[in-house]
Amino acid sequence: MTTQLASDDPTGSFKTHAGYLTALAYLCGYTIFKRDPPAITALATRIKAEPSYAATVARPGFDGDQLRRSLDAAWGSELLLAITGTYAPEDLRGVSNTWVAIQAYYACYHITQALVIAKGQPRPTSHPKTQKMFVDAWVSPPRNLVPWSLGAVDKGYRNLPSGHVVDESVHPWAALDAASAIDLACKALRTTRQDFIVDEKKNERSKKQKARRKVWRLKEDERLAKGNKPRKEPTFPLPYLTRSEHTAVESRTRAFGVLDYLYRLRIKAQYEDSTLFSEGPEEPAESLHAYLHLAQIVRSTLFLHELFIERIVGRKVLERLVDAWIKRQASSPVNPLADRRNLILP
Repeated sequence: MTTQLASDDPTGSFKTHAGYLTALAYLCGYTIFKRDPPAITALATRIKAEPSYAATVARPGFDGDQLRRSLDAAWGSELLLAITGTYAPEDLRGVSNTWVAIQAYYACYHITQALVIAKGQPRPTSHPKTQKMFVDAWVSPPRNLVPWSLGAVDKGYRNLPSGHVVDESVHPWAALDAASAIDLACKALRTTRQDFIVDEKKNERSKKQKARRKVWRLKEDERLAKGNKPRKEPTFPLPYLTRSEHTAVESRTRAFGVLDYLYRLRIKAQYEDSTLFSEGPEEPAESLHAYLHLAQIVRSTLFLHELFIERIVGRKVLERLVDAWIKRQASSPVNPLADRRNLILP
């Protein structure tokens, strides 16, 4: 069992991640705190103007049953997020946001898998594979679909708006405009990638330690085979990496995108820092804004994938799946998929 830890500074940690979420929601089109219906309409126009959308064509050969299961999982996660966030009492909203962050990641995780399946590829079977496929779909090819097309790479970023130079000094708590939202989103991705690199370097040091221990044991076996007395195994301290080894880890680490950040937030809230959402906010409004921004990011991310999936599998297939799911959830007091149904299938 993973032990949940409390942050030494839950308020600072919360404000930093709240800033990242605000920036990502801003780039999705939600430039005000309240739910903004025109935002997703504007997003539809932006997506359909992207050349890769027009270039996406229908293709047969996808696994229809698996597509349905992945879409159901994505829509179900979004619905749970919406119910949790909509009906959480004010004094419990901070605690409920931990669950919201988990569902936010899984909604985007499953919709990524649905797009992969629609393309006729097998469903990825792990978090790292799914996160890489998100990057392969939105970050690796040149696209203009910020924030999903943004990627943090070695010594830079991918798919920045033309002429934009990232201000690396931007503070996560700063007020946002169109430029600083890009800067802050990039910082969220860069720091997520850097956390991964830190862990990878620890793994590399452990591998070097094990290799040195293995060499010693092989030599000791040779000595014993010659009749020599056994020696006490020495302590092998964790070795440092050379400059070239540091560089190798950094350069081989793939681009990191929005799904990687949502995974980081989920792991932090669920395992590493149980106080992030429960003790970090200083005012109830801060918890409400965090929920709204997570819901907006999820709504927009699912909508992006749904429009591309419709291009691939065809209107009839997706319409049948969407309408069947909406009908099964008819008793739900909220239904985000039903709210955007006419934009997915105009």
